[in-house]
Amino acid sequence: MNRFIDCIRTVFAAALLTFSVSAAADDGDMDRYGPTRLIGTVNVQDSVVRLGDLFAGAISSPGRIVAQAPAPGQRIILHADWLASLARTNGLDWRPNGPYDRAMVYRPGQTVAPRTVLAAIKDELVRQGMPENFGLRPELPLGPVTIDAAAPREVGVREPYFDPASGMFSAVAELPAGDPNAIFVPMRGFAVPSLAVPMPRDNIMRDTMITSDMIEMVEIPESSITGGTIVDPAYVIGKAAVAFLKAGEALSTADVAQLTLVEVPVLRREVRRGEDIPADAITWTTVNADTLPADAVLDEDYLIGMSPRRYQPAGVPMRRGDLQTLRKITVAVAARDMRRGAILDRDDVNWITVNDSDVSSTAIVDVDAVMGRELTSSVRAGQTLRAHDVAVPRVMEKGKLVTVLFSTPLMQLTARGLALEPGGIGETIRVMNDKSNTQVFAEIVDADTVRVISAQMAMN
Repeated sequence: MNRFIDCIRTVFAAALLTFSVSAAADDGDMDRYGPTRLIGTVNVQDSVVRLGDLFAGAISSPGRIVAQAPAPGQRIILHADWLASLARTNGLDWRPNGPYDRAMVYRPGQTVAPRTVLAAIKDELVRQGMPENFGLRPELPLGPVTIDAAAPREVGVREPYFDPASGMFSAVAELPAGDPNAIFVPMRGFAVPSLAVPMPRDNIMRDTMITSDMIEMVEIPESSITGGTIVDPAYVIGKAAVAFLKAGEALSTADVAQLTLVEVPVLRREVRRGEDIPADAITWTTVNADTLPADAVLDEDYLIGMSPRRYQPAGVPMRRGDLQTLRKITVAVAARDMRRGAILDRDDVNWITVNDSDVSSTAIVDVDAVMGRELTSSVRAGQTLRAHDVAVPRVMEKGKLVTVLFSTPLMQLTARGLALEPGGIGETIRVMNDKSNTQVFAEIVDADTVRVISAQMAMN
């Protein structure tokens, strides 16, 4: 009995050990594969999409074909419901988190330019007897052709045909040549006498020096060539664009010019109207001499201390007419807010230096024109004082009886008069003799006295 129990224990222990080893193996597989997950962005190099392209993790048949790949250079979007059905069909433990789960499948490609296709067809037609100086003019425009990124760029030509009498041609381009998945491009049109001329590969901006890598030779019909059309690339290289040159268009002699480079002084930073141009704000730049105006500034010393008449950006050649010499003047400004009628003294006025062009021509620039004067209107602190803002304080009112003085080297006369105008000391007013009613001009001496300023004997 004891022996039987020992056998049972031995079998149970062995089964337990086997289960533990199997569980450990299963855990190892899970660690190796991990949970099944969706690959959101997929690049495929083939014409098909495989299961392993879309999912990672525990997949039994990753090489299974599940969809047709997009055309080279194109992409497709696989949405959540399609992916969920695919996972169920293939026994994958994956479900979408929501309706926006998706996979984007992209197939890289390379572009074969139309001129490459036309050149291959022309070479084949020349072998068939077409003159070499003929160029092909397709009936319909040919766009770029995109093929697999890893495919050779060789263009095959099938069924080439050229009719010398009519000039018509036809052919079928095969891209890439001999590939089972090749793209076939049928083409027909006319072959006409042509000449290769230089054209810009890309747009060329004005004043740009043209180099050999900016130019390509393109065949155009001889009938479209005029007397000014440039046919020799050597004529273009080293010259500059006179105006904007568009890619793929023939050039004329008026489009380019010999580039003469000169250095001119320009500003390092923008300078606004009224600012002085200091020496450290000037640098040099190289420009086409033909684009400079006749009065362009070429001398750095001319700029120093000048001021732009308007906003001047950095890096732009300047004209003499854009600049002005600043004249500095000192003007009176109110030191504080003051009301009309206030008598000004030194503490009421500050003196500041400004550009002559920035202030009115009536601004007060003389201390004698403001000290002891009376404000004719209220002013605010910092306001520039102008001639009409101040006046001599009144000491004499209109209608007042005053003593009128008249002096000569031999005598001095006095009389009584009537002030016909108000005024302050030093001002000239009209006064009437109270006996003869004669009017004269007199200078106010004080509140009660005026002095005749003319030689007339109006007091008689």
